[in-house]
Amino acid sequence: GGGGGNRYGAGGGGGGAMLATGVTLDPGTYAVSIGSGGNGGPGSAQGSDGGNTIFHPGGPQQRQGTGGGGGGSYDSTTNGRPGGSGGGAGSRPGSTGGPSSQPSAPGSGTDYGNRGGNYNTSGNGWAPAGGGGAGAQGTDSGPAQYNGGGNGGDGVQLSISGTATYYGGGGGASAFHNISPSAPSPNTPAPSSHKTFGGAGGGGTGASSPDVTIPPNSSPGANATANTGSGGAGAHSPAPQNFNSGPGVGGNGAAGLVIVAYPSVDNSVST
Repeated sequence: GGGGGNRYGAGGGGGGAMLATGVTLDPGTYAVSIGSGGNGGPGSAQGSDGGNTIFHPGGPQQRQGTGGGGGGSYDSTTNGRPGGSGGGAGSRPGSTGGPSSQPSAPGSGTDYGNRGGNYNTSGNGWAPAGGGGAGAQGTDSGPAQYNGGGNGGDGVQLSISGTATYYGGGGGASAFHNISPSAPSPNTPAPSSHKTFGGAGGGGTGASSPDVTIPPNSSPGANATANTGSGGAGAHSPAPQNFNSGPGVGGNGAAGLVIVAYPSVDNSVST
């Protein structure tokens, strides 16, 4: 899902994931539909939802990862949108993250998806919430009033490619101003869970303040890392209190992917 736009944009949700094992596929051709990443919200808009990624659409072996939900925006609908993982909530009291709708199609397997973060702070315009990830929910805002946006939920780590890899990280929410050690009134520094980092697995990271170190597995810009099924970061504008890569436009989510892995068979003969 795309991140929320303009002011106090919330992180977009990562796509839902499905792992199906022990599946027998008859020889033949199988269609695959790759869902595109949702667009970041322009102006005062929510981020848009990502598209669904489907193996064998409409067939007996159909499996689906549902597109992530768009993040909320302070100047539009602040609630996060539902999706495979839900978008985070913008910074108005009572706003909620989008729920997870994974699975939303037939096909057996293990499903992964989580809700977006909720806004629990009293008063408008403080830290918005992170987008949900396939492995963990988006970070809620806490009761304290601070500027750092919520981190995105981590993606799920799977080894279907042969290497343990994260997929479907949630997008980080926007940062209003320097988040550490500088702090707003009432002088409450942002905790580590509110440094606007994208979740492991490629979620967009929403801040590049000089006192923030971008962690591994996070995109350093507002957009999600390509082809990971991850959510984009929320935006804040106008400058100079805008640490995203665009002028008030949320980060774009990433397209999904399908991996089909066959068991290896050792046909060597010992002599």
